[in-house]
Amino acid sequence: MMKKTLVASATLLASFGAASQSSLTLYGMADMSLTRVTGYAQGSVTSLNSGHMEGSRWGVKGEEDLGGGYKALFTLESRAELDSGGLGNRPASGNQLPDRLTAGLPGSLATALTNVAIGPTLGVNLNKAGFDRQAWVGLVTPVGGFLMGRQYTPAFEALATFDIMGTQSSLSAGQIITIPAGVDIRYNNALQYRVVQGPWSGSLMASFTGGASSSSSQLLGVNAIYRGNAFQAGFGYNTKNDSAGRQALRNTVLGASANQGAWKVSGLFVRIEEPNPSSGPELAAGLAAQSVPQPLIDTVLDRIKQAARSPGPPAR
Repeated sequence: MMKKTLVASATLLASFGAASQSSLTLYGMADMSLTRVTGYAQGSVTSLNSGHMEGSRWGVKGEEDLGGGYKALFTLESRAELDSGGLGNRPASGNQLPDRLTAGLPGSLATALTNVAIGPTLGVNLNKAGFDRQAWVGLVTPVGGFLMGRQYTPAFEALATFDIMGTQSSLSAGQIITIPAGVDIRYNNALQYRVVQGPWSGSLMASFTGGASSSSSQLLGVNAIYRGNAFQAGFGYNTKNDSAGRQALRNTVLGASANQGAWKVSGLFVRIEEPNPSSGPELAAGLAAQSVPQPLIDTVLDRIKQAARSPGPPAR
């Protein structure tokens, strides 16, 4: 009797799914590696690491055909650190900063930057957000799609599209993350409008200030990408203000690629500008609270602006 009930329930669910054309997909990726890195202050480090080639993650996504050219959809994607089972990670180097940030600074200021100001912020998803990689809901309409939540930014989408490594491994241009960040990969509280017409796609994104999980600054982004069978080309642009309303990080991305039989040729240009550090007001306030003189604070902020233009340690 139990068997018949289960079969009947399964048949009913299948019929409902066919009628409404809905789908729900559970997906994921597991990536672990054994690495040995030299050059740390504490010497060489040998360890197991999660997400060496691709960030380990799991997620669920679904869509529902509402008819008339309308469709509802969502994606929730969480990172998974397989070495610890956690949601975030810190680098094996601890609070160690790149030499370009600390070289030549007074010892007390270098210590403040390393142990108090910047060092403790190094890492990925330090606030342990449950769905740090993606968390959005959307509505597709006959005139385009509207997505709301934590999403990939338009400039990063263009950069990842023309990254010859396909965003895999720390050698990938799609993994450009510096200390501080040179390209915003994802953004909170974002509203995105997307259009897809054959090989063409385009998006426009704006972020909004919100609750405790909101980013400290507002972002605007746009991209347009052509994905043909033999040739692809596109551009992306992000710009944002810091929490004081000043122009902060700005990215311009141009890319193109061509398929030549078993070969693929790809070109990528990325311009990174940061007139004011994105976290400048917060960092300046923290250093001032430690009685760091203003001229030294200005020196630190200037170095951070310069460092944002140089590749640094990758993060997922």
